[in-house]
Amino acid sequence: MSRSSVAALAGFLALAAAAPARAQGTKAQDARPREVSTQEAEQYKGRQATVCGTVATVRFTVRVGGAPTFINFDKPNPDQTFTVLIWGLDRPKFAAPPESTFTAGKRVCATGLITDFKGKPEIIVHGPTEIRVETGGR
Repeated sequence: MSRSSVAALAGFLALAAAAPARAQGTKAQDARPREVSTQEAEQYKGRQATVCGTVATVRFTVRVGGAPTFINFDKPNPDQTFTVLIWGLDRPKFAAPPESTFTAGKRVCATGLITDFKGKPEIIVHGPTEIRVETGGR
């Protein structure tokens, strides 16, 4: 095999080896959860997504099993369009109590698996990296 053929083959192999790495980078970007509104969340049950909307009510129910915090969007329970649930065991992961951070009127986004609870879409948040208050611009 000539030197030019070897060089061409080596170049081809280098490109072929780099292609999966580039493809994986693209898949990682595509794997980022889609951002949807609280009204669209219903269509994404069973899938990962980031759901954004306006908080209507927040309730920490310390005397209920699991000490859940319910963050209801758009309208108060039972008419909410979407709920974020934070279990009591996850509350210490937050710098401040969730009910003092994610208050009524704020635009909040939560990322996770959208499930169904009593006919309403819900995300269970396990820590502060999965929920944020939107500031400005939107």
